[in-house]
Amino acid sequence: ENSVSRDNILKEVILDDCATTFVFETPEACPAYDDFFSLNQMSWGWYFLIFFSVAIVLYVCGGSLYKRRTKGASGIESVPNIDFWRDVWEHAQGGCYVVRLKVFNKEPETKHSRLLSAADADDSFVV
Repeated sequence: ENSVSRDNILKEVILDDCATTFVFETPEACPAYDDFFSLNQMSWGWYFLIFFSVAIVLYVCGGSLYKRRTKGASGIESVPNIDFWRDVWEHAQGGCYVVRLKVFNKEPETKHSRLLSAADADDSFVV
């Protein structure tokens, strides 16, 4: 069993005019790098990032291969759902604009009427 003695962990206390400094000496404060990067010490966040990255690579590669073989697409047109990815920035702008209107309880400005009309035409976008 790896038990660490709790005796004499606090080594000194330094009192200055503006600060108090506590000096602790314990092996628990610094993880060993060999143990820190081993697979059994990874948090769920790392597993999620690894899974998400692999899923993105499989989605892009698999979708591109499918579109090339079945539809004869080439170049940027072979990216899966290319029309969505071309419009994603505009959809994000429209969503942020609508959220800002709702949060601050404001009326739409005329220069952004295009964003709201596009949002009203899309059934999946709730205003």
